[in-house]
Amino acid sequence: TTFEPYSADVERQARAAQAGLVFNRARGSNLMAPVVGALVCWLLWNTVEHRLLIGWFVLLTMVAAWREWVHQQFVHDAGPSAARWGERYDFALFGAGFVYGLLGTVLLPRHEPATAAILLAALVAIASVAMVVLSTKLRSTLAFALPVLLPTIVVELAQGNRLSVFAGLGMLVFLSLIAAEG
Repeated sequence: TTFEPYSADVERQARAAQAGLVFNRARGSNLMAPVVGALVCWLLWNTVEHRLLIGWFVLLTMVAAWREWVHQQFVHDAGPSAARWGERYDFALFGAGFVYGLLGTVLLPRHEPATAAILLAALVAIASVAMVVLSTKLRSTLAFALPVLLPTIVVELAQGNRLSVFAGLGMLVFLSLIAAEG
């Protein structure tokens, strides 16, 4: 068997194919973002200021629309610049992760421990879905998972009480597994 020397064209095609997998696998979860957002708003309606919840929901919906727009650009321009749209999608994923990460920081109702625990579990579930959906590209997975989990990890560890430290360390272990295992 003869091996072809490294080719930039092969690398570009591989990145484009990888981007295609990410786009195809992530579309359903992206389209569900407003539904998830509505559920979160319903849960927190009597707990968090309405203006914060509405602002968060609008931001979440805008980022979902941004992700869909990038996806549509990828579909219409699937030629030589397909990999570039994949890189742009990673920025949109980071934005989505940032918005979801607000659930574990700004919107976390510390005065209601049961609700706070549910939200922390929801954040881990959201990161878990991303790990599965985006598993074909580690960069995409981390672009989403880091801003979802890292701010919450910092806040939980800074709280210093036993339960918060446990939650922070548990999420740190999970984030480490995502980074190590993809």
